[in-house]
Amino acid sequence: MILDPVGGKSWTRAYDLLAPCGRLVAFGLSAVAGGNTRSWLTAAASVLSVKRWSPMQMMSDNKTISGTNMAHLFSRPDLVEPQLAELLAMYERGELEPYVDRTFSFDEAAAAHQYIHDRKSRGKVLLVP
Repeated sequence: MILDPVGGKSWTRAYDLLAPCGRLVAFGLSAVAGGNTRSWLTAAASVLSVKRWSPMQMMSDNKTISGTNMAHLFSRPDLVEPQLAELLAMYERGELEPYVDRTFSFDEAAAAHQYIHDRKSRGKVLLVP
């Protein structure tokens, strides 16, 4: 399973990495919203460059793609809270291990923020007291 909050061309790479019976869960489009050249034109170009999959292709590849628009679920905590509770339980049982990309001390908080803003992180960025 690949959980992808980036979107855009990242979905194509993620799909190609899936093993048979693998699942791609798309829940964000930070690739469209981010970067130093933010504009409607670059956002549209990013959306239009996304590969399109057909159900027949996914059946042939034995892969699944699903998506969630979290912004549409803000008013439905009854749908989100049970899933978040299960994710937390999985973490507590050791079934999930977040990837920590980099740690920063508290006095480096501005550098940590810049690191995230520059889209250099490939996992969690932590502030350590």
